Amino acid sequence: MEKLGYDRDLYSLRSRLFTINFHSRILELEGGSVEIRVRDAVPTDIDARTTEMILEQFGKEEESGDGYKVISHLNDTTQIYTYGIKNTGAGAIEATIDMSASENMVLSSKGFLVKKVVKANEIEVMLSAQGGVGGYQKVVKHSAKETTTKK
Repeated sequence: MEKLGYDRDLYSLRSRLFTINFHSRILELEGGSVEIRVRDAVPTDIDARTTEMILEQFGKEEESGDGYKVISHLNDTTQIYTYGIKNTGAGAIEATIDMSASENMVLSSKGFLVKKVVKANEIEVMLSAQGGVGGYQKVVKHSAKETTTKK
């Protein structure tokens, strides 16, 4: 269990992130099997890639600007909003999400203002936010400008 990051009483020895998806309807019908590997995902980009896929498949378009869209996904269980920017233009953009006018919100970013470079036709996860106890006000401002900076 120590290799998985747990002690003998199943207490976490360090912070852990787990993502698991099973898609096996065909295997179920054909009597196949599923192989599962457990390994350390911290040094990989699996979390960001998974969140991008969730935004792309299940997110809703909040707003759009010239050459970009703001996409969000609300996790109904945790009440956490995840925001991303989809670049719909031909070149790279520097996208900005500003939540400084929000009240009683906990953010995954270090500050209320997040800037990232987004390549053409790609989605970039900007931040996640959760409303505090007793109510909150969520204000999401956004902008983007063309850039020659490479990601």
